[in-house]
Amino acid sequence: MEKDEHLSEEEGKVNYIIRNSAILEIGKLMKERNVDTDEEYDEFVTGSSSLIFNELMDKKGEYNVDSIGLWVLFEDGIEIDNSIDLSVLEDIQKYGAEDVDAVAEFFKMTVQI
Repeated sequence: MEKDEHLSEEEGKVNYIIRNSAILEIGKLMKERNVDTDEEYDEFVTGSSSLIFNELMDKKGEYNVDSIGLWVLFEDGIEIDNSIDLSVLEDIQKYGAEDVDAVAEFFKMTVQI
């Protein structure tokens, strides 16, 4: 995504130009891969989100991409959205623990209820 110069009407929000997107249908894929424990679920979701992020970054081309966004719609209708600057993700990767996956950490921060 790229930050838009126009201010959002919603307080605390920024408008973005979406340059590329992907959808992770967790429920469908969990059934296909027989994911049934909490540990498998956590690993599946964070691993999938990192994989999708890396694929999107590989395809960004010549777009001015400075942020990523995450929209999560739960089966009960609750919707969560969040965004983060790529520079912050780079800092998490650089200064975090040796084995930290910055995108997975962003995902976990976003969906924690």
